[in-house]
Amino acid sequence: MDEFTLVIIAIYVVVGAVVITLWSVQRYQLALFIIAVSPLATTSLMANDVDADLEPGLGSYVRIGIVLLAGTAGAVFFLRSKPRQSIPRHLVLLGVFVSMALASTGYSLDPKFTFVRAASSGAVFAFLLGLHCWLKDEERLRGVMETLLVTIVFGVAVNGLAGLLWPARAWLYVEVPRFQGLLGHPNQFGGFCMLSYPVLFWKYPRCTTLGKWLLICVGVVTVCLHLLTGSRGSLLPSAVLICVWFFAMKQWARLICVAGVLAVAGILVVTLMPSKFKREDNADLTGLTGRPEFWQASMELVMERPLQGYGYAVEGKVWNDPRFNKPDFALWSGSAKASLHNGYLSAAIGGGLPALAIWFTLLIIPLSRALNSPLSGYRAFVLSVIVTSLVRNFVEDQIQATAASSGITFWVAWVIAGHDVLRGWVTAASDS
Repeated sequence: MDEFTLVIIAIYVVVGAVVITLWSVQRYQLALFIIAVSPLATTSLMANDVDADLEPGLGSYVRIGIVLLAGTAGAVFFLRSKPRQSIPRHLVLLGVFVSMALASTGYSLDPKFTFVRAASSGAVFAFLLGLHCWLKDEERLRGVMETLLVTIVFGVAVNGLAGLLWPARAWLYVEVPRFQGLLGHPNQFGGFCMLSYPVLFWKYPRCTTLGKWLLICVGVVTVCLHLLTGSRGSLLPSAVLICVWFFAMKQWARLICVAGVLAVAGILVVTLMPSKFKREDNADLTGLTGRPEFWQASMELVMERPLQGYGYAVEGKVWNDPRFNKPDFALWSGSAKASLHNGYLSAAIGGGLPALAIWFTLLIIPLSRALNSPLSGYRAFVLSVIVTSLVRNFVEDQIQATAASSGITFWVAWVIAGHDVLRGWVTAASDS
């Protein structure tokens, strides 16, 4: 293309970005929707290779642009909000953590990657700040949940159709075919499915009879696609999530029945689909595919730089250390895109033990506030999402501040959990 064409395209992009940002400020649900679906922009355009280490492409730039738009909308909404609300402690701590992440660019093992990830985290922080200010009453809280439902239905439909119309992209052919949709890995799509269930549970009692049947259809499709991922790290936590939901609702009889059904269903699934859950590196279904050795080496590196770390989001880049580098194994690839399969270790590797302490504290504060909130579907939603994500974060990098595939649902629940709208304005009566 000639220079004139490029200039015209650039003008259209800038004008479109401004329009979307202003529209998002007026209707904040739009900002939530675009940031929730933004991972599809990257993963649908990248190579279908779990070990790929590619330079950022068009999809990456589009996704980062979308996240920045949502962050800008959040910042504008926060600055315009009157009366200005005080920022709660957990949001302040997230801001501190993001600032430390940006500062780590100066000594990171991969400065470019760290800066991009830290800037994206900053945009997510701005979006969450705007969301906190926007949540003024139960009607807006319900609007957030309805928007999450729309993104789930959209995500299930798009990924399910991709499995039929674009099988080369939607299936990962390693050992046995595993479904990943348009996300980067079966475990990522499994995480998306896992956090979809509490939103569907929340909506069910609020539907008409026809709506309930449609919601059941969406749930069945989600479960089927989830099983096809073979993602052990999301299927077992999903069972925990469902139990936490009924525990949070204090529905003891349903909790016992559901726990029994899930146990039987788990046995049947493992018996009928054993190949989906076995890995080449394990002799049985309960193996961790070499992760304990991986985590032990990570701890050694953390203790060598306990106060500073190696730079935010450097992840597997630490395996460039010749003591540990094993290029023949995916987990030890020496790439910043290789997950450490433990979100807490990721925080410690990136910013040292101080960053880990801040990270853990900011995650726990909203949970403690939600536990003291009135009985409601909203309370069950936030507790099931946060508790399950904290558990899964031990085996996957589940909780990220960069709006990953399942991450934005967690952060929305995190904001709601620490908000007064959950504790004071939403009661069991309004949830019926």
